[in-house]
Amino acid sequence: MEITEEVVELWDKEHPNMQIEAQGYGKQKGKKIREGKMFSRLNREAVIKLSEDFDFEPWGNRTCYVFGFNYNNANALYEIYIRFERRIIQHPNTDLLYQKLKSIKAESNLEKFTVSQGRINPNHLFLETELDLNSSAKVICDCMKDLIDSTQKKICSFLTGKQKQEGELKPQKDRHRLDRILDKHEVKGEEQRKKCEEIYDLAEEISRSLLIKDLGSLKAAYYTKKEIAENLLIAKEADTLDGFRLYYTSEMNDPSEGEVLLNFLGTKNEKISELPENIPFIACFSLEENSLNQFRLYGKEGDNEATGVSIVFGYSFFENYDLYRCVYIDREGKFKVSFSKEENYDKTQGIENLFKELKKLCKELYEISKEDIKPKLLADLLIKILYLVKDKAFEEERECRVCRIVDLRDKECKKSIKIDGNRLYIIKEDTREIIDHIEKIYFAPLTEGMEAFEIKTGVKCIRSLHPYRGKKSIV
Repeated sequence: MEITEEVVELWDKEHPNMQIEAQGYGKQKGKKIREGKMFSRLNREAVIKLSEDFDFEPWGNRTCYVFGFNYNNANALYEIYIRFERRIIQHPNTDLLYQKLKSIKAESNLEKFTVSQGRINPNHLFLETELDLNSSAKVICDCMKDLIDSTQKKICSFLTGKQKQEGELKPQKDRHRLDRILDKHEVKGEEQRKKCEEIYDLAEEISRSLLIKDLGSLKAAYYTKKEIAENLLIAKEADTLDGFRLYYTSEMNDPSEGEVLLNFLGTKNEKISELPENIPFIACFSLEENSLNQFRLYGKEGDNEATGVSIVFGYSFFENYDLYRCVYIDREGKFKVSFSKEENYDKTQGIENLFKELKKLCKELYEISKEDIKPKLLADLLIKILYLVKDKAFEEERECRVCRIVDLRDKECKKSIKIDGNRLYIIKEDTREIIDHIEKIYFAPLTEGMEAFEIKTGVKCIRSLHPYRGKKSIV
């Protein structure tokens, strides 16, 4: 029996009140051992909740204990570790928790453990140690039990007690970022600052309302060129694969990007004269996985329409980066939220009410300030939803987006930015093999080489049967 299975079986047998949780996605849904690959190397892990107060649904938002087993390219085990971890997009108490973990380590005589932060996202925190490769399942489980006994109550007390007392337990709210925005725009009056805080908080609430927590039977499709799909899935001579890119919004195809929401709120976007401190990187997906219209618009080879592909991702692909629905607004202020044709519900009305409340708050800020609302101030306050709002003319695309904000003052984050021609981009943080998350790939009516592509990648490929002649026919 593989050591991971031995650990799971022994732990669940000896600790019936603290079972290893099933937390896989896609093909791994319901399984207690989660598998993934990084640079073609296998990682297997099993997790235990810190307590019922803390979920670990998405990969990038969980607080738990982890058994980890890493394998090399030859599938030989080369690392066993146990850890407490908190992965989260952002949180105002990260620095405090980091110091608390170091304090717990010292108090509990955990000399062999290290406290560390994520290299790309410093909000990810770990208290971990590596175990001997010859460790038995019994030894591994005993070490985990010692770690839990030494840390669980202290960590829970800190996270559920101290933050509630100090009023800080508002997930996703970055107090430091808000303060920097207000100071940057010289918002000094107490009343003005309070109104800006209300606008910022409401934008956070809207973003949470648009978050797709689980695609379920839905899929998110990425329309792109066949060449890009090959770069993602077919290794070159150096045995390397390109990473999935998120692009800076300044070079998007839609010239109204970032302006629709500001226009709705009664102000116009200002042209960028310098690179802002917080810049958004986005990747665009669709809840319509086989759309002739999108095949005609996106992924074209040269000027030939319907020559691209639609890569259909399962939800596991979005574990490190949240996926949000887009909102469409027309010039008359009418709303539509992006839903697939198969979904039998629509929360547009509730979202619309939040946006109307946002417009009301902006008007109140104007009345308090006795001057025009500065577009750059609003753009900074609304940065998390600014690029989730599009013109209603695009509603047929049923778009959803991943949006990552990069703070240029963070040297490590700045180093992650890459350049392709004039376009800035970052690589999706989860570097496990993309192919593990792909359900299938649709080839547009005129895209050639489908059979060879499927043989090379092993990914199921389907020819889109939409009737389309175009300028050339399939060979």
